[in-house]
Amino acid sequence: MSPPNLDELLEGVEDPRERDRLRRMHDLLVKTGPPPELSPALAAAPAAPVAEDEEPDTSWMPPRRLGAVVLVGAGLAAAAFGIGYVAGQDRGSDSRPAAAPPEQPTSVVALRPSDQNNTSGASIRLGRKRTDGNWPMIVTVRGLDHLVRGDYYALVLTRNGKPAVTCGTFNVAQEGTTTFRTIAAYDLDRFDGWAITEWDAQTRSERVVMSEAG
Repeated sequence: MSPPNLDELLEGVEDPRERDRLRRMHDLLVKTGPPPELSPALAAAPAAPVAEDEEPDTSWMPPRRLGAVVLVGAGLAAAAFGIGYVAGQDRGSDSRPAAAPPEQPTSVVALRPSDQNNTSGASIRLGRKRTDGNWPMIVTVRGLDHLVRGDYYALVLTRNGKPAVTCGTFNVAQEGTTTFRTIAAYDLDRFDGWAITEWDAQTRSERVVMSEAG
């Protein structure tokens, strides 16, 4: 069944402002689009009976104006349902976990530059070991050069004072600072310290730029 013609329904509305208001409401409903279909359970639900004395008196309205009001009112209800449904779907479809608060550090490790003339430094806020076996941490670095051409820095665990395993790679901003989160899935007791190395992509070599010993 084709929808009723809005112009025909508005023929009985003489007030120009009322006609303009109803037309704007109609345009809004058209832009909103139809609401999603009801589930079979809701569609089959019986309507509650309405007592005759509760029915509104609409005898004073011209038939065409009454039709316009009913059309717009029903459309507004459908639009409100549709907008609420879409908003709910948007919220429900966001399965990303909420950002976890910073872990309470169980220890803070300070790293000093290998070059005594350098003023760089770093700190590692090590959290409590999680049930999945990972050690969470927040690393803050300052005073390093911003790297280009594929070069990068790496946070490493050392054994006998030498880099043994990597716990994440990073770069710093132009001002030489950065803060990032990472995790270590290793048994920390098997290592003797932390360090930051710089990887040179051209020479394919790395050097220690910070360590606990400096």
